[in-house]
Amino acid sequence: MITQINPALPVETPKGPGLAHFVIDYGHEHNLHWVVFLDSNGECWTYQNPQIRGQKNITQGRMEVTPIKGKEEPEKYVGTLR
Repeated sequence: MITQINPALPVETPKGPGLAHFVIDYGHEHNLHWVVFLDSNGECWTYQNPQIRGQKNITQGRMEVTPIKGKEEPEKYVGTLR
């Protein structure tokens, strides 16, 4: 199932900040996939849950964001669709 996020959600990705516009749910045995357009260059990338974080948001009390492991090179996850 694919769901449009409206308004788009600001997220941190291994390639930098962006806006998540869609989320794809392949079912119980899979991570959600987030369709993100990067702020820096407008590229569209799809990331799994462990690869993204919500951006820092002082209003919501989120003062810090947990670092993403392997920020330069995203990890390979068991059970990913190919």
